[in-house]
Amino acid sequence: MNLTFFITDVILAISSALIFLRWSWLSLGIIVPIAAIPLFRAGYSDALTVFLTPLAIGAVAGWCLKNGKGLDRFILVSVFSFTFLFTAEYHFIKDFRNYDMIKAARDNIVLVLDKPESELNAVFKQYYKSENDRKKLREEFSRMLLILKDDKWLQFLRDMMPFISSLYGLLTASMGFYLLRKFFAKKITNRSRSLEYFRLNDYVIFALIAGWAGVIFLDKEIYPVLSIFSINTALITSMLYIVQALGVVKFKILKRGWPMYILPLSIFAAFFLGPYAVIFITIILTGIGTLDLWADFRRLITEKE
Repeated sequence: MNLTFFITDVILAISSALIFLRWSWLSLGIIVPIAAIPLFRAGYSDALTVFLTPLAIGAVAGWCLKNGKGLDRFILVSVFSFTFLFTAEYHFIKDFRNYDMIKAARDNIVLVLDKPESELNAVFKQYYKSENDRKKLREEFSRMLLILKDDKWLQFLRDMMPFISSLYGLLTASMGFYLLRKFFAKKITNRSRSLEYFRLNDYVIFALIAGWAGVIFLDKEIYPVLSIFSINTALITSMLYIVQALGVVKFKILKRGWPMYILPLSIFAAFFLGPYAVIFITIILTGIGTLDLWADFRRLITEKE
């Protein structure tokens, strides 16, 4: 899933959403055949997401915007529909078309990285003057290649397919929703609520608890399927609560009149602090998102509710 695919997916999602806004459910007569192409053309298997996005993201976006639904409804429907369709079609193409896009991507990466030592040394000398630094880099490079070539790592990625597809669906849906609100259908999108009002249904907390309980207590050897289901459930719901926490942060920023660019800059800055900082921040955000269920930081729940 490279940058070109992502940009193409966002463009197709926006296009199909605008088609839906124009022709409503009749537009599915155009979108569904396009989305079904990989089922019948094996040569298009590597472009799976490009064909699925118009159905799983664009049509949902059009429906949400047409009916004045907010980002919360749009994200949930988009993520779960995209996750289900992507995972189901991945296994269909893998089992019946004999094409494993995860393995193909791994093999392509290994082909690019697995170069003779002389070529690697020539590349390293361009950026690292110290022989000690080059030695450390070669060792890290070798470890990374061993991990990539390990079939256990490959199977782990296959098991994580629902979470990977949900994360990709979230990024695509969020970008598509933002651009639609920013540049298209302004009169319609004014009625739809953005990130600062994103709030999950209270019952989602049970999926989060059950998912992490399964991760902690289930034996992978005895219950392999349940273990895979648990870790994907835990990660997907945690991801959604992180989005809710970002909504809380954005709400507070807007309430105080601070510039909105603080939020995206803070997110980008976190990635430069290293993997441990990112893990720590994601745990904190997950905690804020779940705590919002009871604390209601934005006072979105009325007294009657």
